[in-house]
Amino acid sequence: MKKLCDFKCPKIPVVRKCCFCIPTYVGIAVFGYADLTLALVAFPMLMYEMVDELTSDKPRGEMRYSDPAVHLPVIVAAALADIVLTVVLLIGAHRKNKLLLKIYFYFATISQLVTLLADLPFYDYSAHRKNAVYLFYVGLNIYLLFLVHNVVYVREDKRDIQYIAYDQHQVTV
Repeated sequence: MKKLCDFKCPKIPVVRKCCFCIPTYVGIAVFGYADLTLALVAFPMLMYEMVDELTSDKPRGEMRYSDPAVHLPVIVAAALADIVLTVVLLIGAHRKNKLLLKIYFYFATISQLVTLLADLPFYDYSAHRKNAVYLFYVGLNIYLLFLVHNVVYVREDKRDIQYIAYDQHQVTV
């Protein structure tokens, strides 16, 4: 049987260092702490925005895609899940536990997709600073997912170079 499409997915590059200079587990921990810090700073602001939107009597204007009463609780729940998942990531990175890193990878991928799909209809093209911070945060999460995927699935624990400390069989000429 002849294939209609002879397409192969590109291979994910194997990295042994985070940002080309620090070990991968340390890099995951550093980026995990940065992610946790940003999530803990953003969470109270999201809560304030949700409460303000739900309790204000301002006219909401024209909503093209969904109601903020539905959108904001989904985003707050995803932010809370992100905080919990980042704690799981940090524990997994410090203990070098691949099971915890797999749990983080699966749930963080789903959480990131849900957040992006919920945020895209409300993307404001005129708020440049807010968009830059949001895109930085999304980029940080994607790089963190790349590092975790690399540690858990791509990179093997075997070494390319093996050192022999002592050899009993010496050849004399």
